[in-house]
Amino acid sequence: MAEMEALLVKELENARLAYGEIRTLGTPRRLAIAVKALPSVQPDAEITALGPAKQVAFDAEGKPTKAAEGFARGQGSTWPPSRW
Repeated sequence: MAEMEALLVKELENARLAYGEIRTLGTPRRLAIAVKALPSVQPDAEITALGPAKQVAFDAEGKPTKAAEGFARGQGSTWPPSRW
């Protein structure tokens, strides 16, 4: 039971979720966890990712190289970004 609570605490912290009291319950055939004050959504987070250097990301004509396209794809985006 203690290990189950410790695993849940670890996962909640990895997910950046605040939580209140945790109560674990169990019988030989059932396990249950009650968590108080658990928000329904994660707080917003801002993540900064550095891509390839400008001279590597663009060719002589200013077009994106495979390195820039791969970086954009890895960030869940396409090239060029829609905000440009």
